[in-house]
Amino acid sequence: MKKYELNNSPSLPNPIATLVSAICTVQNKFSARPPHMLVPLSSGNGRSHIRRIIAGEYSAAKMCNFSSREHFLDFTLNETVQRIYEVDAEIQSNSGYANYYHGVISLSIDTLIPELGDTAGDKFFELLSKIKEHATVIIFVPANCPQRILNIIATKMTVKVLPAITFSNEEFAKLFYMFLPSSIKGSTSFVKCKNRIVTYITQSIQHRTVKSIKEAAETVFYNDNAAETMFGKPNKTKRKEGVER
Repeated sequence: MKKYELNNSPSLPNPIATLVSAICTVQNKFSARPPHMLVPLSSGNGRSHIRRIIAGEYSAAKMCNFSSREHFLDFTLNETVQRIYEVDAEIQSNSGYANYYHGVISLSIDTLIPELGDTAGDKFFELLSKIKEHATVIIFVPANCPQRILNIIATKMTVKVLPAITFSNEEFAKLFYMFLPSSIKGSTSFVKCKNRIVTYITQSIQHRTVKSIKEAAETVFYNDNAAETMFGKPNKTKRKEGVER
């Protein structure tokens, strides 16, 4: 059987890309819905991007019976029962002409985790039981989520638990480079200081996430003082190019 190739998602973390590729290789329309996932990945490291790409790949491979124009829904839950009711209502409102929503639903539950053993946790698992029968669910927890919590969630629902996804300083440096505009990357001053990016990342950015790395690249691009510190004096020509995304 020919391996399914991910065409539009080169930046998916390897564990997720491997799993999605294996799922889409089957390519049997509606024969088996993709498995639910439990993904330990800290907020700010591309959760929404991952959800969007996964939904797109499942749609292209005809792995899901999507019930509305919205192929994916993205929610952040907090510790309150009210928020869970709100998410439930919004999912139902996106069901289209079907009785239930069919598609990909991602749930970020960072602040709900301490309440999993209380009323809010009970309501959360009731919601999961309801939506997972028709939708493909991706649950995001912090990368350092205790194994005990992963086990609790995995016990409550059939879910594929992925290994924790983290980024090294070198990987953050590569992302920083990717987010910089070509006008900087092609300059002589940048080539001379390219090897200092890792040092710049580790010394200048205290809380490193993909989001903060992108913001740092934007700061360097739009702030002449920051750019001069990192890359030397900029050209006199006003830079008009936006940050690459």
